Amino acid sequence: EETLQYDVLQVIAFFEKEQESDIMAALPGCDSTRWFPLFTDIVPRGSNKSVGIDKMLAHFNILPEETIAFGDGGNDVEMLEAVKYGIAMGNANDNLKQIADFITLDVDNDGVAYALKQYNVL
Repeated sequence: EETLQYDVLQVIAFFEKEQESDIMAALPGCDSTRWFPLFTDIVPRGSNKSVGIDKMLAHFNILPEETIAFGDGGNDVEMLEAVKYGIAMGNANDNLKQIADFITLDVDNDGVAYALKQYNVL
């Protein structure tokens, strides 16, 4: 009851992929972006990480050509597509790796630093 007094912008839900169509049918104004076999982000329809990126770029007057993003899960697809350089971590799922511009090392093996060096940022 307390939560319903506030605007809810995201829910991290725990259910299997096989249950997703039934659960999402009860949430017609929402999208699900799965990032682990048992976890998914439920967000307002049409809202995802790329929307946040667009708003940040506009607010700080940054050009899309100046952007890079790192991801490892299904909830990162739109984000990697929204930036100039979409980097998949080595531990990312195969779907994300297929759309990435570059696949770096695993997050536990300094993958972010490795990619930034490859792109001459560091």
